[in-house]
Amino acid sequence: MALPESVREAHDIRAELNGIHLTMNAVKERMDSLEQTTSKRMSAVEDRLDVIEGLLHLLSANMEKVLKVLAVEDPE
Repeated sequence: MALPESVREAHDIRAELNGIHLTMNAVKERMDSLEQTTSKRMSAVEDRLDVIEGLLHLLSANMEKVLKVLAVEDPE
C-alpha cells in the first residue's frame, strides 16, 4: 500500500529540514573556528605591536643620548 502524497511530502520536508539543520551546524562550527583563529591572530598582532612599541622607546632613548653626545662634541 502506497503512502498518501501528503505523508510522502511531509517525509521529504522533514529530510530537507534535517539537511538544513546539519548544514547550519557545520556553518556554526566553521564560524566558531574562524572566530578562534581570528582571536589568536589578533593576540599575536597585539603582542608584536607591544614589542614594536618597546623598540621605539629604546630607539628614542638612544637618539636622545646621541644628540647629547653630539651637543657636547660640537658646542655651537
